[in-house]
Amino acid sequence: MTEINETVKENDNNKNESVLEEETGLEYDENQSINIYPDVNIKISRDQYSIFETKEMVKIGDIDIEPNFQRHLVWKKIQKNELVESVLMGVPLPTFYIFEQKDGKKQVIDGRQRLTALHDFLDNKFILKDLKILKDFNNKKFDDLEDRYKSKFKRFQLSIVVIEPPTPPQVKYDIFNRVNKGGTILNNQEMRNALYHGKSTDLLLELTQSELFKNAISNAVSSKRMKDQYIVLRFISFYLLYTQNIIYDYTGDINYYLDEVMEFLNTKADEKLINHLKDVFYFAMKTACIFPNNDCFRYKSKNTRPRPINMSLFETISYIFVAKYNNIFKS
Repeated sequence: MTEINETVKENDNNKNESVLEEETGLEYDENQSINIYPDVNIKISRDQYSIFETKEMVKIGDIDIEPNFQRHLVWKKIQKNELVESVLMGVPLPTFYIFEQKDGKKQVIDGRQRLTALHDFLDNKFILKDLKILKDFNNKKFDDLEDRYKSKFKRFQLSIVVIEPPTPPQVKYDIFNRVNKGGTILNNQEMRNALYHGKSTDLLLELTQSELFKNAISNAVSSKRMKDQYIVLRFISFYLLYTQNIIYDYTGDINYYLDEVMEFLNTKADEKLINHLKDVFYFAMKTACIFPNNDCFRYKSKNTRPRPINMSLFETISYIFVAKYNNIFKS
């Protein structure tokens, strides 16, 4: 349960690398109440899978073990060794948390590194070292174990909490918050990235890693806390709304709408629309690069130090750039 916290601590150390002006809606508001949902339907179940079962489920794609927001973090060897030792001793492991999507596929939110370590040991990817209790197992990989220990390891039961549909996204955020209460809370975009992993996250990652985007913003918006993906998602979301590619009764709460867009991109947007969004975005960024010093998304500074990228300017000016491209403001 501490894995997400460790990810956030690493990200939080770098949160001052860049500032995004007017980044409204990015940070998670823990005072938001799930009572805003009338007749909310919360569905949570408990399950148990063996280590071997989880490995097979990952193999066939029933479990997504690599959400984007924690892709860069790797456990130390001592942590992997102690985890395997605990399993061989029969010590129960902390609960794993999984979000189940509408199509039945599951996404690991808390426990990814533990699962990866267990599966890697099954695949003989590392040798046990420096064990303090089961010292006879030092210098052994999985295939070196006696058959009874191989069986014990594969059959070891993992405690799983599954958050199932139709649990609303904000309720999932609140549950996520409670699970990781001991550390710094993930912001809305980091949690959104975990909850809606799929075509939407692939699109945002591709756009924000493009040289056109980086040049247009002078590399001034950090990717550490997904601020870059947040402003790009907002641009895409309002573009979809104005072009009526998505029908949504916008009530003024940006976070619920952004959730809806992520879901829309994952389940309803075809390849033609995805490619169109790429073309429109790249056109806007290419146009922005024409301006001197790529400063069209900043307010002028009163001193020599440039001001941060302004989110409202980014959205507004980007729309102006694509107006000719797609005639979205034609009366």
